[in-house]
Amino acid sequence: MRKRLLLFITNLAFALPLAAQVVIPYKPVDIHVNVPLNLGGLEKDTAHRVGDHYSYDVTGQVITDTITYQLQPISTSDRSTPWLTLQELYGAYRIGDLKKIKSLYTKESQKQINGFLASKEDEDNFLSIVKQNTAMRPYFGMEYDNGFIVLMETAPGHTERFFLKQVSGAWLLMVYDEKDIPTVNNVMTYYTCRPLPPLAPEIVLGIPDSLTYADLPFITFKLKKNSDWVSIFIPQLGIAVPMRAQDNGFNDNDNTSGVIKMVFYANKIQAGDYELEAIETNYPMITVNAAMIQSGTKFHVKIKEK
Repeated sequence: MRKRLLLFITNLAFALPLAAQVVIPYKPVDIHVNVPLNLGGLEKDTAHRVGDHYSYDVTGQVITDTITYQLQPISTSDRSTPWLTLQELYGAYRIGDLKKIKSLYTKESQKQINGFLASKEDEDNFLSIVKQNTAMRPYFGMEYDNGFIVLMETAPGHTERFFLKQVSGAWLLMVYDEKDIPTVNNVMTYYTCRPLPPLAPEIVLGIPDSLTYADLPFITFKLKKNSDWVSIFIPQLGIAVPMRAQDNGFNDNDNTSGVIKMVFYANKIQAGDYELEAIETNYPMITVNAAMIQSGTKFHVKIKEK
């Protein structure tokens, strides 16, 4: 079991002007989610596997417009929905009101928080972190363990889970033990990545038809969408993706948005004659699935050991 103190938030250095306040209505609905097996960070869940994905039915809310519905720092006593309580938490973060922050947790959780923040130094360090938090953008929320668990972006690329339960009509936060069931982790991973259908990138600078393990040529792609990933793979179901890069990020040697210039590591593929493929996605691919094979950009290469 993994102890999650959904109080501490790190790496918070993100500034945006506050949008007009739009409160999210609390209206959970039945949702069917197909989670691709090649997402990173999934937990094995044989009971829910259907072909190349995990299949889940949950009750929750998907927030598609995270900018419009980003939380606003407010001071209110209305805790009639999880979203209102989280907005009040955000308001307490912004002004560094530790007493108010604790008041938004259940009494049992307040005792645990007091243990985590045992000294004045602990309290000051905590407040210095949360006061930097200038954006909280909800992605998704779902019913869980007689409460409601929320996936929130607290900085670019950084998400946290917040768990709330209704106590005497008010929604309060809890320090909780996340049960070791894959459903929560896998559904939350899906909504962190928000996977879109794969695209075929354009090769603007290819590689030689024949390479040895010692060769390290560049291959350059033009993307359909900025910030996407390109993965190079052998079109065989279920095998690992040997090479990947993200626009202006991991393994990209070009600073132009919408263009990826990556090293082709010939030694990552067994010697042979290949019709390889490259795929563009909005998340890093781990293993090869049917959609990748159907949508990829094909190119030929013969790889020799020497």
